[in-house]
Amino acid sequence: SNGKIFSYELGVFCSKTTAKALGVELGDNIRLRIGSKIKEARLQAFFDSDSSNYQNLFLMDISQAQKLLDKPGKLTRIDLKAIDDSFNTVFGKGISLDELKKSLSEDETIKSSESRSKSLEQMTKSFNINLQALSFLAIIVAAFLIYNSVSFSVVQRRKIYAVYRTIGVSRREIIKAVVLEAFVFAILGIGLGVFLGYLFADTLVGLVLQTINDIYFSVEVSVKAISFFALFKSVGLGLLMSLVAALLPALDASSTNPVMAMSRTSFESKNKLKAQAYIVLSVCFAILAYFVVKIKVPDNPLNMIFNDINFGFLALLFILLSFTLLIPTAIQILCKLLEPIYAFLLGFAGSFSIKSIARQLSRTSVAISALTIALSMTLALNITVSSFRQTVENWLEQSLKADVYISVPRLVSNQANDVIPEEVQFIIDKDFKADVQETLTYSMLNAESNIGEIQLAAIQESEAALGLVNFHNSIENFWQRMISGEKLILVSEPFTYKNHLGLNDSLEIKTKQGLESFTIAGIFEDFGSEHGIVMMSKKTFQYYFKTKDVNSLGVILRDHNSKKAIDGFIEKLKSAIFKKHLLFIRSNYSLKQESMDIFDRTFQVTNVLKFIALAVAFIAILSSFMSLQLERIKEFSILRATGTSPWQIGKILSAQTLTMGFFAFLFAIPAGIIQAYVMIFIINKRSFGWSLSWNLESAFYIEVFLLAMGASIISVIYPIFFTNRVNLSESLRND
Repeated sequence: SNGKIFSYELGVFCSKTTAKALGVELGDNIRLRIGSKIKEARLQAFFDSDSSNYQNLFLMDISQAQKLLDKPGKLTRIDLKAIDDSFNTVFGKGISLDELKKSLSEDETIKSSESRSKSLEQMTKSFNINLQALSFLAIIVAAFLIYNSVSFSVVQRRKIYAVYRTIGVSRREIIKAVVLEAFVFAILGIGLGVFLGYLFADTLVGLVLQTINDIYFSVEVSVKAISFFALFKSVGLGLLMSLVAALLPALDASSTNPVMAMSRTSFESKNKLKAQAYIVLSVCFAILAYFVVKIKVPDNPLNMIFNDINFGFLALLFILLSFTLLIPTAIQILCKLLEPIYAFLLGFAGSFSIKSIARQLSRTSVAISALTIALSMTLALNITVSSFRQTVENWLEQSLKADVYISVPRLVSNQANDVIPEEVQFIIDKDFKADVQETLTYSMLNAESNIGEIQLAAIQESEAALGLVNFHNSIENFWQRMISGEKLILVSEPFTYKNHLGLNDSLEIKTKQGLESFTIAGIFEDFGSEHGIVMMSKKTFQYYFKTKDVNSLGVILRDHNSKKAIDGFIEKLKSAIFKKHLLFIRSNYSLKQESMDIFDRTFQVTNVLKFIALAVAFIAILSSFMSLQLERIKEFSILRATGTSPWQIGKILSAQTLTMGFFAFLFAIPAGIIQAYVMIFIINKRSFGWSLSWNLESAFYIEVFLLAMGASIISVIYPIFFTNRVNLSESLRND
C-alpha cells in the first residue's frame, strides 16, 4: 500500500487484474456476499505486484474484516513460525509446543502446515485415482496401437528381414533396427502429443477445476504451465510403452527363418500354432488377474505403488492381455462356423472373404485385437458412468423427500458451513404455517476424532428424517436408542470402508464436553461425500457441541404433489426473505437436476478423454485395416485377371472388413463388461468405498456396434476404389 494505512471505512486491497475482471476502479464500492447478507467495501489500493497468486484475493485490516464478517474479536487462524527446525519452541520466550497445546480451549487446535497439505492431498486422492484410471486405459489402448502398427510393419517386411538374415545380418542388428525405428516414430509421436496436450490443456484443466470447485474447494488456475515432472512423466511413459510394445515384433523379426519367410503358407501355419499356445498364456493371465484382485495390502498412505488400487489396475491389464491372447483362436473358430453361411449368402465372394481372414491370421488378428481394445474401453467407461449415474439418481430419490430446500449460497456445492439466520426459520414457522407440514433442519460441522478430522451432521428426531436415509446395516432398535439419548452415531458406507470400522465399533470425538466415545449403530448409503460422514441425533449434537446453528432447511408442504403449489410457495418465500437475506431456495426437482448437472460436469473429463483416445485409436486402426487390404493388391489383380469382376472384388473387400469389425464388436462385449466390473466393484470400491448398482443398457451395445461398423466401412472405401483402378499389367509385371 506504499505506506498508506486503512481508512476507518470498510476498505479492501486487490490486484489490478482482479479489479479489471470485476470492472471496478479505485474508490468504487464492491458488493460482497457475507453468509446470507450483501455488504459493501471500498476499493482503496492495489497490490504492488500483479502476480497470478493474488488474483481473486482481497486483503483488509483485521478489525475491519471482523466487522465485515460479523466476527467481532475472533480470528479464524493464526500462523506460527518456529524458531528452529525442531519446532520445540514457537516464541522467543521459549514456550514449548506442548505448553501451548495445554493453553488452548476446546475450540482450538494446532496443525502443522504439512498436515494441512496432506489433508488437501487426501481430499482429492479419489479424484486423482479416477483420472489415473482413465490415463491407465488410454496408455493400454496406445500400447496396443503401437504393437499393432509395429507388428503389421514387421509382418509386411518379413521377406526383407529374411534377405537380411541370408546375407549375414545378425539377429541383434535386426532387433536394433526395428526398435530404433519405433523409437524414432515414438519421438515424433510424443512431440506431437505434448504439443496437442498443451493445446487441450485449457479445456481439460477447466473441466478438472470445475469438478474440484463442485466437490472439494474453490480454486482458480489462470496460468497454464507444464511442470518438468509432468513433461518427464509424459515423455518417459510414451517412450517406455513404445519400446515395450515394439520389443515383441522386433524379436519376431529377428527370429524369422529365411526359408519360411519366403513362403506365406508356412508363415501363417506357424502363426496358427502360436494361436494354440496363446490359449495357455491367456489362462495364465486370467489366473494372475484373479489372484492379484484377492491380494490385500496393509493400508499405508505413503505406499504409492504397492496398494490395493494399483493392484486393481494390474488385474485390469492382465484381463485385457488374457482376452487379447484368445482372439486369434476365436477368429479361427468363428471363420469355420461362418464359412458355409457366407458361401450360401454371398457365394464365391463370401467364401473367399471369410477364408482370407483365417489365412492371414498374422495380420487380421492384430488389427482386430486393436479395435477390440478400443471398443471395449468405450463400453467399459459407458457402463461405469451409467451405473454410477443410476445409483446416484436412486440415492437422490431416496434422500431428497422435502419439497423445498433452503441454504446459504456457497462456493463449493457439497459444503454447507454457512448458517441460516434464525430470523428465516421464524418467518417460515410464523407466516407460512398454513402451507408447511414439517420442517427438517440440517446442521453440520467439522470435528476432531481419534482417526482425524471428520464431517459431523445432525439428523432430526422424526420419522420423515429417518426415511431420507437408506441403511445397509444397523443394530437393533438403534433409532429409539438414539432418540432416548444414548451415545450412538450413524456413519456412511465410505466412512466405514476408509477407516476400517463396522457396527458396534467406537469412535472418539472431541466435543465441547471433552473427548467422548460414541458407538456406531448404523451404516447408511451416501454419495454426497467420498470421505464419509458421521451423523448423530439433533439433541445429542446440540448437547455435545453447544450449538443450534442450522446450515440448511428442508420444507415439506401440505400440498406437495402440485408443482404449481411448490413454485408458488417458493415465490412467496423469496418475497418475504430476500429483502434482508440472500439464500438459495430451490424445489426438490430443481435440486435433483442441479445435483445431476454436477455429476455430469464431473464426468465431462471422462467423456473428453474417451473421445480423444477413441479418435486416436480409430486413426491408427483405419490405417491398419486399409494397409491390410492394400497389401493384397497383387492378389486381387490376379483375381481380376482371371475374370473376377470389380463388383465381386468390392464384395470381397467389404465382407472381409465388415466381418473383422463384427468380430471386434463380439470380442469387445465380454472384454468391456469385465473391465467395467473391475472398475465398479474393485477399483471404485477400493478408492471411494461406494456400492454401485449394475446398469447395462442396450444403447451401449448399439453404440459399440456402430463404432465397429463405422470404422470398417470407412477403412474399406479407399481400398475398393484403388483396387478396381489398378493397372493389371503393372501389378503383375514380375509374376
